[in-house]
Amino acid sequence: MKKWFFMKMVLAVFFLAGCAGTPKAKDGAHTKIFRQDLDNNGTKETIKVEDKFDASSNTVITVIMRDGTVAGSFTLPGRFRNMEFIDLYENEFKQMAIYCDRNDNSSDLELWGLKNNKLSKLSAFRSPCGIDADWSTIYRVRVCNPGSRGRNCSSENSAACHWDVWSWSGERFIKE
Repeated sequence: MKKWFFMKMVLAVFFLAGCAGTPKAKDGAHTKIFRQDLDNNGTKETIKVEDKFDASSNTVITVIMRDGTVAGSFTLPGRFRNMEFIDLYENEFKQMAIYCDRNDNSSDLELWGLKNNKLSKLSAFRSPCGIDADWSTIYRVRVCNPGSRGRNCSSENSAACHWDVWSWSGERFIKE
């Protein structure tokens, strides 16, 4: 009799846990999942992107290894726009190029890599009027700089801006 009662209780707990086991997304937050083999070991890591749509509008990036350990987590200012995976060092290890837009309409591009199962920031760019990158031929980043024409420069009028060009040297970005 006690055994039957115990089994009913266990089933009830599992049933309730199953009903409550899928959390709903919080208002003002959005989560995206990417899968990419960052460290070229043949297994894909999970990259979790949590976009928080509140007054601060931060993006939290967490990289989870195949065995479930967390390689690292970091917060970027602004709303997540896009992520690209590139091979800056041409060694088949992938780096993350993460694009975010801030509340003041400026843009950020941060590059992060995984080395010895730990995350490290490789480079960062910020612009009030736009950033674009070419990862296909020469690793190059163009950063809009309002310069002396600042009052006419905007993301809608990028022709009025001066563009600073940064090229990858094999070890770091160098301004052209």
